Amino acid sequence: FLSYSMNNNLMYIQVSTFLDMGTIVCSIVFIALGTMIGYPTKALPQLQSEPNNAVKLTENEGSGFAAILTLTGVIFSPLGGILSLKLGRKNVILFVAPIVASGWLIIALAQNKEMLFIGDIMVSMSTAQATSVMPYISGKLPLNSFGGFSKLLS
Repeated sequence: FLSYSMNNNLMYIQVSTFLDMGTIVCSIVFIALGTMIGYPTKALPQLQSEPNNAVKLTENEGSGFAAILTLTGVIFSPLGGILSLKLGRKNVILFVAPIVASGWLIIALAQNKEMLFIGDIMVSMSTAQATSVMPYISGKLPLNSFGGFSKLLS
């Protein structure tokens, strides 16, 4: 990731390439997937014991809330592959990134159950599309740089 050179006993450190930074950004997609998988596990008990009845989830609603990632993944992962053929892999990532950010913002500012479900669906569908494209992007990165680490993540 970082390269250095010695010149007159001084060490110069520089970020090697734009691809290295791109690899880090690409790896964040997999971190986003991990947060989306773990989010219902931590949030569900709190949402079911919420004092605000507008946001409080019942047992059945909680089951649906936890299953959204799996259900949207089945539908939107293949769609991410189809979109990558039509738009290009990088453009799919650029398309879904604002949707992921908007979805998390809606979840954070949720005033009712509908906002929670809409935000969860937005994040889940966008993350599913991004994760279907990311292994191809990280596979194109050079092996002699940070790209090898990215391949381990994918």
